Amino acid sequence: MGVWLYGVLLALQVFAIGWVAVRLLGGWLRQRRRPRNELLMRRSAGELVRLILEEEDRAIPLEMAVDGARLMVELCGRIGAALYGYSPTAMAQHLVHLGVYQRLLRQAERRRGLHRALVLKRLSDLPPQAEVESRVRPFLRDSSREVRFAALLVLLAAVPQESLRLIAEFDEPLTACEVGEVLHQMRRTLLPIAYRPLMESHHQNLQRLGLCLVHQFAVEDADELLLGLVASSPDRELAMASLYVLCALHRPLRRRYLKHCLEQLSSSERRALMRRMAREGYAPSQVQTLWSAHQRARYAQYVESYKSTLVWS
Repeated sequence: MGVWLYGVLLALQVFAIGWVAVRLLGGWLRQRRRPRNELLMRRSAGELVRLILEEEDRAIPLEMAVDGARLMVELCGRIGAALYGYSPTAMAQHLVHLGVYQRLLRQAERRRGLHRALVLKRLSDLPPQAEVESRVRPFLRDSSREVRFAALLVLLAAVPQESLRLIAEFDEPLTACEVGEVLHQMRRTLLPIAYRPLMESHHQNLQRLGLCLVHQFAVEDADELLLGLVASSPDRELAMASLYVLCALHRPLRRRYLKHCLEQLSSSERRALMRRMAREGYAPSQVQTLWSAHQRARYAQYVESYKSTLVWS
């Protein structure tokens, strides 16, 4: 019995040492190939852009590299993130010929958690394919939030006409980073978006999307919508985000809209808001109705700590 147990332990030890050695060797080989792969990616980028513009298939040097399919996915993702308004047909046909879509879909179905989300994110960076939609849609009900959001990005590219419905049905509030990813995906599909219907929507994720559009494009006509969100939104985070957008656009801050929101602020949140207002160039006289006498004195101190006081003087 003791000899048998000793043999099992020795076999496990040999297996563990072999597994570690293989992992170390694989990492070393990848490290050695990295400079050459980066050079191949730079050379292949021009060929890939010509393939997109001329819409005719051509050989890409990167395909001859070790793990060329994975590198092609990375290169196509970089090119796709940098270009808007191009026809994705030629690139998609080339990737279909390489079997990239089938490979990524199989990986997504086999993996779990963050590994699945990473595969889906790579898939979302590629030109959409019809078969992708039906196989990715079940991931919207995955137990992992990261997977659900990555699946949302894939579907925004695959079925852009359903974008607003998909965003409204997403079951959790989108973070600022996720809103940026959603906007990037919608820009890639050249989907026209109006900020006003989004801001007036009852779905908070659509409101977040409209808020981001107003901020990015500095829409000065959105004052009433922003003030309305500050005054009446049940989502305190969304109300504060609207207030910060008003400050970033240097719009007038009306007490009757902001009163309820300001009363709910903690002391640290109030100080942070004062610093933001001072940094955005609000003179003490412009915001004196928002604060008490003690708070106005504190705000004046914040103002004096910024070089913008030179403009006011």
